[in-house]
Amino acid sequence: MSVTELIGITVSESQSGTVLATFDRLGIVAGASDTPPSDMSGIRAKGYTANSDGLAAVGEEWGDASGFYAAFAKAISQEQKPAMIYGIKRDAPVAVQNTITFATAIATGHTINAVVNGTTITVPFNTDAATTYGDFETAIEAVEGIATATVAGDVITVVATSEWELSISCSASGVGAPTVTVAVSVPGRTIADDIADAIAEDDTNQWYGISTVDSSKGLVLSAAAFIETTEKLYFARTDEAATKTTGGTTSLGYVLNNLKYRRTVLFWHHTPNEYIDTAALAMYLGNDPGTLQLFGRSLVGVTPSPTSQISAAEVTVLKLRSVNTYRKFGPTGMITQGRRVDGQVVEATRDTDSVVNDLRQTFLTFLSQTKKPSYDGPGFAAIQAQGDGVARRSVTNNILRSDLPVVFTIPQLDDIDPADYAAQLVPNCNLSGTLKKGVNKIDINLNVQL
Repeated sequence: MSVTELIGITVSESQSGTVLATFDRLGIVAGASDTPPSDMSGIRAKGYTANSDGLAAVGEEWGDASGFYAAFAKAISQEQKPAMIYGIKRDAPVAVQNTITFATAIATGHTINAVVNGTTITVPFNTDAATTYGDFETAIEAVEGIATATVAGDVITVVATSEWELSISCSASGVGAPTVTVAVSVPGRTIADDIADAIAEDDTNQWYGISTVDSSKGLVLSAAAFIETTEKLYFARTDEAATKTTGGTTSLGYVLNNLKYRRTVLFWHHTPNEYIDTAALAMYLGNDPGTLQLFGRSLVGVTPSPTSQISAAEVTVLKLRSVNTYRKFGPTGMITQGRRVDGQVVEATRDTDSVVNDLRQTFLTFLSQTKKPSYDGPGFAAIQAQGDGVARRSVTNNILRSDLPVVFTIPQLDDIDPADYAAQLVPNCNLSGTLKKGVNKIDINLNVQL
């Protein structure tokens, strides 16, 4: 049974989730070409200790030439590292297919209007139905993430590029225009399905942060979209030139920034096989919530991007798109930005999630261990005391600022709606505070009196 059935939490920053969480464990989705060990038949994920023994086991079971082995090795090479690392196997990707069906043929005066993977397409009638459908087919195939579009009569079958999700809406306008139906003919399989399967496994769903061995654009977009519906944290990487280029409005960095996801962190790095995303996430999870900001951290086994690979102008573009980099400042390699793709600091997700988890654990314990939590003044006082305890811990753990109010409030007993009383529900409890952020820059003026 989900904890949210007993304890409902709505959080203004992060989404509410379904299970109690740990914050020191990493999940790595293996590469599509990696071969999982035979004992993973029937399961999606397997845990390994984040040390040399775990690496040896991964080498024996997955092969030391596998992408998972390389990413695992990068994770455990960090000075701080997670307690456990879970290998998440993949099933073979299957391309998603949709059919677009026109009830009758397009005719003079009609216009086809569609949005395919976010790209708006408008196709006016041209000569005859077949020619018009051909124009539509050409326009669809020009959209990134589309492999093919095939016309057969009044039906167009659209096949996505492997690893890409497929989103299509379509209509026809004009007098007597036909109705248009879009249907999924082949659901396909993307990395989102593999992650969903891993989350569904209670025994191994102990990881909080996730990274992926593969890093194609469609894969990252699919994973990021799914992770946004969970209480996980996703670190991704790209070396896409368009992400650091002015314009580049279809680039991965631009698209993710525009989507304003709150659970995805993107790195631009000139060497994808250094697994900067996994290295940074492993280091981050190796520190307790509230104790670390991602900005300014150094990584082991990751080469700072040189100016020959990332110019000052490109750095500016990446900053505007909230894409993180790893560059050298003086003798030190440092993570810059430390931000999610929406521009907020990463701590706004993980640290807030830890407060949500504390609330759930605290009140689950209260409801399960108090023989009869009374619906009266003393009972409400007990609820207040539990909430005050969470508020104090959020300050002690450096998650919320101590110099600004951190307050847990519950409604007055006399103000309770009769329906809530009948349902034995205490509504509208609220914990409010201000996230404790770190310092990213210091400006100093030197005044010397002569």
